[in-house]
This record gives sequence, structure tokens and C-alpha cells, in this order.
Amino acid sequence: MGSKNTGSSKLATPVPVIPLSAVVRSLHDPGRFAAFVVEDQGGRSVARSRDIQLGDTYGNQISVTQGLNVGERVISVGTTIATDGEQVQVME
Repeated sequence: MGSKNTGSSKLATPVPVIPLSAVVRSLHDPGRFAAFVVEDQGGRSVARSRDIQLGDTYGNQISVTQGLNVGERVISVGTTIATDGEQVQVME
């Protein structure tokens, strides 16, 4: 089997890549996955659970094909005790 090159050079659309430790089970469907996104609300950083669709893995990271945008901040430490709507402290 081979691959066919059509001569067109499309650039791939960038997708977010997050640590595997940021992936949790969805609050809405235990058969799906989610990540806690950090949102700014009135000067406070708040954790929001968001359902995601996973793509390829790259070592200890995984691409997200749906549910996150490039550049969004996700929680990668303490995800098992995070709560949707909870105020969080961002440590960079």
C-alpha cells in the first residue's frame, strides 16, 4: 500500500495538545472524556468542565479534536478533586 500525493499542499489545522493528566471522565456521560478549562470570571479563575474528543497521543500528551481551542488553559494537576465552577489558583 502506498499514499497518493495530489500535489496540493494544505496546511493542517492546529489542534490543542494537552497532558494526559488533564483528561477526566465527562460529568454528563461516563463513556466520554472531559477536561477542566480555566475561565476568568470577574477577576477570578474558575474551573469549567468541558466535554472533549480525543485524538492521537504524543508521549504523555494527547491531541483534542473537539471541545477545546488552541491556547485555552486546562487544569493538569488535581483534576480528580476539581469541581465544575470552583475557583482555582493558576500556577505557571
